[in-house]
Amino acid sequence: KISRPDGRSVRRSVGRGRRAVANAAPARTMAQLTGDQRAEYEAVFRAFDKEGKGQLTMEECAIAMRAMGYDLHSSQVQQCDLNGFVNLVCSVSQHLVDKEPMLQQALAAFQSNAGWVDMQTFQWAMTSIGEPLSQQEWQQLQSDAQPQQGQAHIDTFAKRLCFKQ
Repeated sequence: KISRPDGRSVRRSVGRGRRAVANAAPARTMAQLTGDQRAEYEAVFRAFDKEGKGQLTMEECAIAMRAMGYDLHSSQVQQCDLNGFVNLVCSVSQHLVDKEPMLQQALAAFQSNAGWVDMQTFQWAMTSIGEPLSQQEWQQLQSDAQPQQGQAHIDTFAKRLCFKQ
């Protein structure tokens, strides 16, 4: 769970616009940003500008980038103003890889019928193996999957997890 430096959660406010922003092609420069992308980046910047001075410290910048889904090496993070932050997001986003095919392949391991994930088996794996999901996290994931009769369609599930639907 990502929190602002003052301890308040921002994941919900950051995530609201990600579906629209994630569907847009990565912008390589500020001039190529859509209005929705620019608004999203500005909202994230403001949420983490704890002192309200129009500057993010290196730590605040790193946390803001993680909240947007970018886990950067410390050498990539810097103290920045709004334009510096937007430029950083633009430069990082051009190197993104579409994760939908990888998710489809991973979900196929839980396939019960051609193209369908058995949610009961998937729940056991997600709440028992590795770093298990909490009950609340599982319920959110299951809600995103929109299962029908205990199964979720692999393609639809992967698209929803990638904010494409």
